[in-house]
Amino acid sequence: MRALGENVIKYIASTIVILLLSFSAAAEQLQEQNLKFGMQAVLTASPGKGSELAAIMLRASNVVSTMEGCELYVVQQSLTDENQILVTELWSSKNDHQNSLANEKIQALIGEAKPIISSMSGTPAKYIGGHGIE
Repeated sequence: MRALGENVIKYIASTIVILLLSFSAAAEQLQEQNLKFGMQAVLTASPGKGSELAAIMLRASNVVSTMEGCELYVVQQSLTDENQILVTELWSSKNDHQNSLANEKIQALIGEAKPIISSMSGTPAKYIGGHGIE
């Protein structure tokens, strides 16, 4: 049983790395154009762990709010699936986003979240505009 749990954690960690690498390739184009870098992520927690994951992501929001280039970091919980956490990020550049992922405190929060994340997806985005962001 323990080996199964370790395999699940390894699978989730590998999936996170693959997603970050795929986001990175798409984001390269944004960096070349000197555009703001956005990310829309959906994190699904293990059953009954949605509020715990939301709390971790809110702590991440507090950390990144003091980092260079972070313009927006919104954490929401789905009304239709309490285990689904939605994160919307906007950064001045892809580089600023990459730097945030290397931050010691963010790395610790990622380590805390990994065991309770059952799946995740994300889409890098180009900022166009809208209410609330200047």
